[in-house]
Amino acid sequence: MNFLSPMALWLGALIAVPFAVHLLRRRTGARVDFPATRYLARAEREHSRRLRLRNLLLMAVRLGLVLARAAAAAGPIGSVRLGAAATGAHAPTAVAIVLDNSLSSSLIVNGASVLDGLKSAVRSALESTGPGDRVWLLTVDGDVAAGDRSGIEDALGRVTPFEGRAKLDRTVARAVALLQSAPIPERVLVILTDGQASTWNGNVSSAGVTTTIFAPNIPTIANRSVVDARAEPARWTPRGAINARIAGADSVTWRMALAGRTLARGTAESEAAVVVTASPGERGWLAGSVEIAPDELRADDVRHFGVWIGAPPAVSLDPAAGPFIASALAVLREASRVTTGRGVSIVAAENVRTRPSLIMAPSSPVQLGAANRALERAGVPWRFGSPVAGSTSVTGDALTGVEVTLRYKLERRPGGTSDTLAFAGTEPWIVGGDGYVLVGSVLEPRNTTLPIRAAFVPWLADVLTQRLSTAPGTVSIAAPGDRVTVPGGADALVAPDGSRVPATASAIDAPRRTGGYRWVSGETTIGMLAVNADSAESRLDRLDARSLASRLQGGRATVVADAADLTSALFVTSSLRELAGPLLVLALFLVVCEAALARDSRRKAAPDAAGVVASTGARG
Repeated sequence: MNFLSPMALWLGALIAVPFAVHLLRRRTGARVDFPATRYLARAEREHSRRLRLRNLLLMAVRLGLVLARAAAAAGPIGSVRLGAAATGAHAPTAVAIVLDNSLSSSLIVNGASVLDGLKSAVRSALESTGPGDRVWLLTVDGDVAAGDRSGIEDALGRVTPFEGRAKLDRTVARAVALLQSAPIPERVLVILTDGQASTWNGNVSSAGVTTTIFAPNIPTIANRSVVDARAEPARWTPRGAINARIAGADSVTWRMALAGRTLARGTAESEAAVVVTASPGERGWLAGSVEIAPDELRADDVRHFGVWIGAPPAVSLDPAAGPFIASALAVLREASRVTTGRGVSIVAAENVRTRPSLIMAPSSPVQLGAANRALERAGVPWRFGSPVAGSTSVTGDALTGVEVTLRYKLERRPGGTSDTLAFAGTEPWIVGGDGYVLVGSVLEPRNTTLPIRAAFVPWLADVLTQRLSTAPGTVSIAAPGDRVTVPGGADALVAPDGSRVPATASAIDAPRRTGGYRWVSGETTIGMLAVNADSAESRLDRLDARSLASRLQGGRATVVADAADLTSALFVTSSLRELAGPLLVLALFLVVCEAALARDSRRKAAPDAAGVVASTGARG
């Protein structure tokens, strides 16, 4: 037997009170025999044994009453072999309810969502809880509610499908930790899930915790979803492409929209890639979406993206940059990717004056000093070091396979931020920062194979339109709840409905609602965040009962598929029951016995006293 409040057992010391009263009521005065009352001696001897027995019994009843009350106050629990499930009684229990509200739980089956069925099962299970139970409700989006039955039901009403990266095993591990820290010996874990395999990333130890898993039988449904959608490149000047991928068992119609306007429509075969090129008239940062015809799982039928659309950058060319740069630039002008003007400069390092600029290595070694002085005046935190000869492979910035035979070492100076875009061996070869891209070689075949590789023109277009464009910012992609880095200079994230989320820290959690969000500095958009549902949630493969039970290790796990079975199994597995009730019934019985014995003692004492008075008067 255990006690929930063992300190209350000290109340048992109060048994000294009736014992002391019994002793104090004993006769302690001197005995004096009067001739007139000697005839009562025989009667007293006859009744003394009965009176002594009654008084001892009365004292025992009072002592038992005090002990029963003290034991009940201590909250005793013990093993009970009788059908506790039939009576509904159970010991105070710590109950952790894990509700799988991942995106797949929004699947519509027979006109209702799976999540609604899981929530209904939770409410049925709560009916079995008692006032002494401690209950938690945990969901895969990280929310935790604790309290009594009414408080848990209120929290349950606020649960909605979570479209982020669901980690059911982490939620279960958190629930087990809460149960193991609870000061209640009886611990029950209840998991309600649709059984989706992708929500389990590993097994969980449930040692010391009795587990019941409710996984209803869900029919197999063929799901269609948009698993990817993005603008390529992220900056259009002004032409670009939207690449999407649609998964499903059959063909489906799709629609692409940009800034709320339909851009294209079509029909895609199963597992098809969709590519749409466009040159829209809109300018600036725009949100778009790719959506398909709705099915039973609506949350993955749309995917959002962001894109910056602007005029082609105006580019000026320094003749010292070399003929291969001039030829590539002519190709880009013909494709309307760039125009001629004074927006972005392509220059040899000794001639750099302003930013933004694509800066080549010095045209000859004698220009090295002039090149470094020009870099300093332009505010570029890099300098050219000694020349390095010998063939070296390039990695990074989509230039893998390019060889460098002659380059200058690039040496970093304090100040400003920069990125290394490509390495020659292990040393920086192309670096970029605020308004500049610096190349450690002259872009001619005698120095590097880049000018004669197929990647040269796309690389030059990316540098001019993506890195050196006057509009700052990029497009990032996240799932709801993901940790995302706040771009430099951003002070808020603006939702599609215009509401603002302050961005005062270096990183924040992505919003829980999907859509195209704008990073802003004041009222100026400096980038976009596309929040989309986790594509893994579109896979509806489910675990069977045996596989679900195997996810819980170190404890007993029972898998049921019917809500009625969940309710009956919730506490029946517990071997301990609360014993305070029987002790209180015993105390009530002792109160009745004590009242009856005390009343009988007073009734017997009254005739005896009257007889003594009458007999004394007769003798007088």
